[in-house]
Amino acid sequence: NSGSSPRAAFNEPVHRSESGLFPLWNYECLSSTTGRWSRASGSLLLALFDYKHETGRMPPNTTPHDYSRWRVLFGLYHHERLNGTTSIDLFPAITIDRDTAVDTRKISFLWRLFRYERAPGRRAVDLLFLPVWRGRPAIESGNQKIKE
Repeated sequence: NSGSSPRAAFNEPVHRSESGLFPLWNYECLSSTTGRWSRASGSLLLALFDYKHETGRMPPNTTPHDYSRWRVLFGLYHHERLNGTTSIDLFPAITIDRDTAVDTRKISFLWRLFRYERAPGRRAVDLLFLPVWRGRPAIESGNQKIKE
């Protein structure tokens, strides 16, 4: 099915398309006819695989928005991305987080049973829920590097 209908809050026309054959697959897409935003979601064999993707925002909120999520077996593998920030969860308890805007990365297993975190000027390692190593930034002073 596809058609156009007014957007209630801003009277902006939208285009809607759907397809699917329950329970094999399902797909739905909403997008503004002006191209400011779009929303798509779908699934394959119910919980085997599903995804959601959103881009753009409606006025008055004009901040960038690019969101994606996809999951396999409803959480065996879970991947989310929002404007360059990525989070991956792997069953049973592995998490990988990355933020490209501030160049940080965190990898953990069972929260802090093992955790490695890296950020500009800082590194951290936790093992058995205890902090094992904390790195501090080196500040350059003239021709020498000084540890804080």
